[in-house]
Parts: sequence; structure tokens; C-alpha cells
Amino acid sequence: MRYLVDVLNGFSAFGEFSGETDNGGMVVHLRFRADQWEIENFYGKFNSRPGRAERERATQFLVSAGIVERPVVKNPSGPWDALRRINARWMYEVDDDG
Repeated sequence: MRYLVDVLNGFSAFGEFSGETDNGGMVVHLRFRADQWEIENFYGKFNSRPGRAERERATQFLVSAGIVERPVVKNPSGPWDALRRINARWMYEVDDDG
């Protein structure tokens, strides 16, 4: 349901990229951010992670079509950040409310 609402609102899109082998195909998840489409993720059979070579081929194709790669964000490394990455939905007593 999460993806359906984003697709209907125009914030997400999905496409299929065919690989060189029968198992090389993948689903491409795109997100619309900052007035441009951005690669969100790739999904193989059973939501597995496709191989690096296939992801790179798909990325090259998408970039040539004007879709940008998602910038790499370095995760913070404070004492509570690992816990936040595991369960980002919860506020903890150590969090500042501003």
C-alpha cells in the first residue's frame, strides 16, 4: 500500500530493466525529489539485490535518460545513531525536540 499511494501522487514510479540473463531482470524504483527523478533502488527476483554488474548497467541506462543517481549520504556515527538506523520510527528520550 505504501508504494501505491506514492505512485498515485506522482512521487514514485517503477520500471523493469531486462538483464543479460533470464535471472538478470530487475524492477527499478524511482522517486521524484527536487524536481527530478532519482534512482531509489533495484529489486531482483523475490526482492533480492541484483548483481553489481546488472545494477551498473541499469544505472548507466537511466542516467543516459536524464534520471539522476541518489546521492550517497554518510550515516552519522554518534552513540545512538546505530539504534536510530535500525528503528527510525521511534523517538528516544535522548532525542532533542528542538
